Amino acid sequence: MRLLETRGGDRGRSDGFVIAVIAAAALAMAPAPPSGPGVPLTFELVTEQRWLHVRQQARFVPFLTTTRWIHIDSMGPSILGGTLIRVRVGRTPTGYAATGRLETEHRAGSELIFLDAPEPAALATPASRERPAPAASRLVESGMLRLPETELWDLAPAEPPALRAGARWEDTIHARADRGGASQRYAAARVSRVVGDTLTDAGRLWIIEDSSSIDWSERLPERELSLDTLVVIERRAVGTMRGRHLYDPTTGLYRFRADTTILSGSAMLIYPDGREYRVPARFERRRMWIARDSAGTAARARELEAAVEPRGRSIRLSLPDVVAPGDTAAAIRHITRELPDHPLSLPLWRTAHPFLADPGLSFAFGLPRDSLYLGIEAALLSRPPTTADTMRWACVPSACRALARQWEEAREPRLRDLGLIAHYLMDPERWGRVLRGRAGEGSWLAQRALRTTTHGPSARPGRSGRDGGFRLRRAGDTLRR
Repeated sequence: MRLLETRGGDRGRSDGFVIAVIAAAALAMAPAPPSGPGVPLTFELVTEQRWLHVRQQARFVPFLTTTRWIHIDSMGPSILGGTLIRVRVGRTPTGYAATGRLETEHRAGSELIFLDAPEPAALATPASRERPAPAASRLVESGMLRLPETELWDLAPAEPPALRAGARWEDTIHARADRGGASQRYAAARVSRVVGDTLTDAGRLWIIEDSSSIDWSERLPERELSLDTLVVIERRAVGTMRGRHLYDPTTGLYRFRADTTILSGSAMLIYPDGREYRVPARFERRRMWIARDSAGTAARARELEAAVEPRGRSIRLSLPDVVAPGDTAAAIRHITRELPDHPLSLPLWRTAHPFLADPGLSFAFGLPRDSLYLGIEAALLSRPPTTADTMRWACVPSACRALARQWEEAREPRLRDLGLIAHYLMDPERWGRVLRGRAGEGSWLAQRALRTTTHGPSARPGRSGRDGGFRLRRAGDTLRR
């Protein structure tokens, strides 16, 4: 059995950190291991992956493609009787953001990973009213949670008991990583088989195929600005990973590996007020590992550098959005992008309304929940429905009236607040006290509306000044707290 424990943030609350501390202390007392045969090596890890929630169509959801570089500095015996591997991890062949130590104990059959990666800033709390949490932007890429420790989970393959064609063995993996409030966990039962050997420039390598039954789970706190709170996204899925690699017996590592993972399960969006939205979800991933020596890594770095186009003057063309038939998520993103410059029509309102009324629907389509709420409010505050010229309104009159009715009809608090803001902008004398009450209750949207607009005691829509009695503060005030 292999046991992988990776730790970053929340160390005081983690039992696994005790293991990591003991291992770190032992490593500090141990002499630096000598470089083994074929070391140093650098792995180029190319990953394509995506999560698909139940309403997302695969043809409209591209894979997130990333490249990581893992440099093996040295390998040697550890004080636990196994192998100690020292690594550096980064995004370029020469730039490394973290160092790590992988230690195996053959007697116990366990493996420990300890990664010294920069700790991301703590996730913002509701008391932090500036911008979305910086940690989220460092832990998430295109909606995918990527903790740095996970890059090392499959670096060291299980050692074959015998190197001959037809040899077969089983092992298990239990891995976990916690950092910045986010976590990922991975358990697998793997079956490996030697299918043959081959001769390469690196010598005789063995071709090994493996198949793993995987149980994967992850947890990510995410800030929703329109509620000024943290929500939690949890995903759990099971399935299989199939791979093939070229095993190098001189280093105990592979020189090349390709694998494919397909998992099915569920994703859940959890709000602090107790609301939960669960949807079926699917995870797909393709990976390729390529190991090179120092000369090969330098040549690859030059190749990548030559492929980068030289910087110079460029012309950026603004092309109209084209929404493919059936791509509902793209239609909602299109509406959000058009809100600052185009009025919300009644047909567009009818398209957007189900997503505004049910954040679980946005979650099922893999869409951010904040965008529509913030976009509509920003449009209302920048082009309020207060002038006689309705062409200057953020919404056509029928859509504005439909939006205002949501104060009485909707259940989603943010949609009710948008309806209240529409009421207030069209009739501030009647609705001002109600809006102030909602702001006092803690509504972030109501508070921003009050900070952004002021009105005179006798202001009526379209009667005084070109803003109908409203004075808008600086444009920046509508976009930041």
